[in-house]
Amino acid sequence: MPMISEKDPLKPSSRKMNKIIHYLAKQPQSDLMAIGIIGVILIGYANHQAGLEFSASIFYLLPVSLVSWCAGRREGFFIALCSSVSWYVAEFYAGRDFSHPLIYYWNLAVMFGFFFIVSFTLSGLNIALEKEKKLARLDPLTGLANPRHFSELAAREVERCRRYRHPLTLIYLDCDNFKYINDQFGHQTGDQLLRLLADSLRSNTRSTDIVARMGGDEFAILMPETGEQILLRALERLKDRLVKTLQDAGYPVTLSLGAAIYLFPPESVDEVIRAADRLMFLAKNRGKNMIQHQVFDLPPMDVRSLPNPAPQSSSEFWPAAPLPSAGPPGLLPGSPVKNSASPPA
Repeated sequence: MPMISEKDPLKPSSRKMNKIIHYLAKQPQSDLMAIGIIGVILIGYANHQAGLEFSASIFYLLPVSLVSWCAGRREGFFIALCSSVSWYVAEFYAGRDFSHPLIYYWNLAVMFGFFFIVSFTLSGLNIALEKEKKLARLDPLTGLANPRHFSELAAREVERCRRYRHPLTLIYLDCDNFKYINDQFGHQTGDQLLRLLADSLRSNTRSTDIVARMGGDEFAILMPETGEQILLRALERLKDRLVKTLQDAGYPVTLSLGAAIYLFPPESVDEVIRAADRLMFLAKNRGKNMIQHQVFDLPPMDVRSLPNPAPQSSSEFWPAAPLPSAGPPGLLPGSPVKNSASPPA
């Protein structure tokens, strides 16, 4: 699954402004409230010093907008109220006179209503934007990360593991006989199976692992800081738990897993994904309900030009003998291999 990259259409000035807003949004709410209140006080003082001839009410939109967008709706309402009171005090002490005392309070209410609408609109827009961003990163059926978001997260993890020379493992998982479920029981039953599998993946993986649905009945699990010894102890146990969950629910399916273990991750996450994907297909072609893994001591060669794995008949769950380092068709020749098939637990 190649990574998706887009050219940023924003101008440099817009990118700088986005960085500033993004930085402020990460600050504690107490700090943002302090910035907003100080801004209101300074604008109120400037409004008072300007006298009656100049109006500075529009500048109150700065703290109102900042706090509403970065801190939240409730905090924005409070700054809107503070701005209205500050405007009222500045106007009153500047000596503005009206024909009736109630006009002061009417203008105060109008000003607060204006700031309230701005705060409500901006905070609502930010909430909707964050919701859309979250939905754009998730698979709508399972709630797991979608391929695009997975590639973004995986790229950061690969870079981090390369920097600190930590191991990394990617597991590619496919549901055997899923087409049979769809054909015999309908797509609604197939969707229920996928949601159950996704929930089971969440509950049987670590919080640091990245789980994604890559499309159809294929899933991926990126496991940072996970080398061969840790993985082989847990991989068979993970598969057994997932299969048991599905079969206990009445689904006659099994799982085929491919695991690419990198002691030194490559530069591109695409190479990791392609390697795990091919190992998964090798497990399926060797009889399904299997685990196929390979260990890479060095950054792997480009696997795009490798032939697809040739189907092989096998009635055994595990291959009887370890595969040679070059590997049969479908493995990744030329990469150091410690063991191409996991031993039974």
